[in-house]
Amino acid sequence: PPRSTLFPYTTLFRSLSAIGNPSSWNPYFYTTSVYSFTQALTKVAGRHELRFGYDMNYLEMNHWQPEIGSGPRGAFTFGGNTTSAPGYQPVGGWNGYAGFLLGLSSSYGKSVQAEEMTTREWQHGFYIRDRWQVNDKLTLNGGLRFEMYPVMTRANRGIERLDFNTWNVLIGGMGGNPSNVGVSPKPLYVVPRLGGAYRVDDQTVIRAGYGMTINPLPWSRPLRGFYPLTIAFGNSATGYNYITSLEQGIPVLPTPDLTSGAVPLPSGVNMRTPNPDNVDRATLHQWNLTFERRLPLDIVTSVAYVGTRTNGGYADIDRNYADPGTGNAGRQYFARSGAAQILDWGAWTTNKYHSLQVAVNRPFKNGLLLKGAYTWSKAMNMADEDGWTGLTWNHPTQFDRNYARAGYDRTHVFQMGVVYELPFLRESTSPVAYIIKDWQVNGIFSAFSGTPFTMGGNNPTLNAPGAGSITINQSADLTRINDPGRDSKLWDDSVFTHPTGLTFGNSGRNAFRYPGVWNLDLSLFRNIPIGRYR
Repeated sequence: PPRSTLFPYTTLFRSLSAIGNPSSWNPYFYTTSVYSFTQALTKVAGRHELRFGYDMNYLEMNHWQPEIGSGPRGAFTFGGNTTSAPGYQPVGGWNGYAGFLLGLSSSYGKSVQAEEMTTREWQHGFYIRDRWQVNDKLTLNGGLRFEMYPVMTRANRGIERLDFNTWNVLIGGMGGNPSNVGVSPKPLYVVPRLGGAYRVDDQTVIRAGYGMTINPLPWSRPLRGFYPLTIAFGNSATGYNYITSLEQGIPVLPTPDLTSGAVPLPSGVNMRTPNPDNVDRATLHQWNLTFERRLPLDIVTSVAYVGTRTNGGYADIDRNYADPGTGNAGRQYFARSGAAQILDWGAWTTNKYHSLQVAVNRPFKNGLLLKGAYTWSKAMNMADEDGWTGLTWNHPTQFDRNYARAGYDRTHVFQMGVVYELPFLRESTSPVAYIIKDWQVNGIFSAFSGTPFTMGGNNPTLNAPGAGSITINQSADLTRINDPGRDSKLWDDSVFTHPTGLTFGNSGRNAFRYPGVWNLDLSLFRNIPIGRYR
């Protein structure tokens, strides 16, 4: 096809430069459309304000991008063994260069877009809300949302799913298969929302709220196109042979016939498959309690507790992991898939967030403006992303370790902004006043904790590919010995050792934290009146 006929990426042995474009993710051709419709009806009846509404989204994606593997142009590698012999040690990259001159490749690879990646997805939401002015002090809000997310389809058929029993990829709407191939999330989500505000007096208000939200993440991106839509293949020579020549090119891979509705998954091909028993959308619980008070000098301050919890975020678990000490041959599906990733996609993750939030605000008045906020919080999760993301550990014995501090967690965040017009000689018309008056100071101060990070370790003995990350062993509490700097050691690293035996390391995900940061932006301005204009 014309989109796949550019020059293949060619790698020569060792230090010689490669030829061609190394980016396997291009070229790409995208057409994405989103159609939205929203309609609401409001009715005021006495102290009640009723609102009824409907929201609709239709998502349409048409993508051509065989980014998995070596890409659509393909790739050749010219190793040193092709023009070498037993007992001979190649020098530099010259044996690989000789293989290139002869046109004898030691390996090849290519990705084929067997079918354009298309997705079609509907989202519907109905809601009813009542805003009730109970009296002059109390206002209540309550509502219900009814949401539906039909299973995504392709342009002309349903989705795909790997049957772990037969090792066939089931094609929705083909060969008698249902369009959803047995993937049946909840058909209707009902979520309540409730809030209220109570005015204690003219200076004090208490607010509280609780709401549930359904994760609206489109399935289109994570399920855009693995096998059989995109097929990555390749082969390598053994010993001192070549696998193909430039004249012969890369062999043509036959694309699978989907009409039967069941296509065997070839060995070595990565696959992401939705879990038919665990694809219900995540429920986000959000709650808050706020105390707001107007202080002297027109300063308004608020103190709030804010919390969220997400049950069932989407992520991958690689089921083709190896047990410790067994290597690639010990992978759970090695006999069928080799070392390929078999990604079980479902609602696996949990997120939690708790915070104390304080705000101070003063509108610009009498030459002074204040705007400040402080947050003391803790964010925990199993993965920082949602949808197209994996976990740190796939092995069942390590799975609970995924739940840890979020990578974006900052315990303390403080920000304060100020605008202040200097009060000196504002009304004076003396010569000195023209120098001293009309000056303004602006400043923004920020200080926040560093983000967490994971410290990796090394343990060749573990030999458990696909099982998860190896972390450093920590034998005692960390001791800070220097201030942060480019050439100084921040911590006493004598407490760290690499794990040994069949262990993953005892330090956790995001167990360490970068140093905090502060920043001050300060400026001095002068307003220069021109005539009667300022």
